[in-house]
Amino acid sequence: MYLYEMLHDHKDALTKEEQSTVGSFMTSLKVWGHRCIPPSAPHKPDLLKAIKEEQLKYEADEKSSKLAWEKKISNTQKSLIQRLDGKSKDISKIAADITQNVSLRQGMERKKVIQHIRGLYKIDLSASRHWQELVQQLTHDRAVWYDQTSYPTSWQLDPTEGPNRERRRLQRCYLTIPNKYLLKDRRKPDDPAARAPLSFLFEDKTHSSFSSTVKDKATSEPIRFTRRCISVAPSRETSGELLLGKSGMYFVEDNAADAHDNQSVHGETEAASFSWTYEEIKEVHKRWWQLRDNAVEIFLTNGRTLLLAFHTTKVGLTKEHRISCYLLTFHTTKVG
Repeated sequence: MYLYEMLHDHKDALTKEEQSTVGSFMTSLKVWGHRCIPPSAPHKPDLLKAIKEEQLKYEADEKSSKLAWEKKISNTQKSLIQRLDGKSKDISKIAADITQNVSLRQGMERKKVIQHIRGLYKIDLSASRHWQELVQQLTHDRAVWYDQTSYPTSWQLDPTEGPNRERRRLQRCYLTIPNKYLLKDRRKPDDPAARAPLSFLFEDKTHSSFSSTVKDKATSEPIRFTRRCISVAPSRETSGELLLGKSGMYFVEDNAADAHDNQSVHGETEAASFSWTYEEIKEVHKRWWQLRDNAVEIFLTNGRTLLLAFHTTKVGLTKEHRISCYLLTFHTTKVG
């Protein structure tokens, strides 16, 4: 029946060789005793109906077999996933524990390296400060290694103020005014020998020793409040950040790690970064700066004064006022 359908319904899709092969196969079936419909037999309705029913039955069997196979495969996959789910959780837990241990060890090693670097950095800064103190003690005009050619010959006002806000002290300094602004007989010679003794020890521009010391102190204690501001001094205006810690206050200049400490051994200019404890604060007053009520002036017990100007000019209880109130409250508590 299928060979009959092939020869009648799909004859155009077969080549002559394939048609001849089908004919030979039908002849062989007849020889073996099987009943076959001759290819020349006319179409009969009952035959076509039987072929159609057989085809539908085959398609239904194929569909049901396919659905059963897919269901069997799906059940098998679910069973395998359920069996491997427990092992997957165990593997994930072990991997998470390993990752956590590795991260913890890396953090510990990183912390050790940072502490080691900070220790070396502190030693370097401490050595630099000790050398500066030795140079100050042993090279002034009445010391053992006084050198007239390298010692500063100019004078400037000392920043220390008296009770009436008078600066009566003078201190030695190097003349920093360019020669083009001086008379010819007052111009300083460009002599490389007229440098401060052992000045090569402080020419390392990888860090600013005093600024780095202040920054290192600030990072060693909890900081309660931070605020951007400008430190106003007679020699310059320095932008930086004011830090209020647990035991003191710190002003750290911008790019303190990259700036060079141009402050000479004899105090040519005031330090860009500085720190002080709350016990050193004598008075705190609000001030105007550049026609704006946005500054705070701090008076210390050693006679120094600090003028800090902030960037905002908000009306009401601004952060600058809160800083001054905080300092006044702390100072009153200490004095009382």
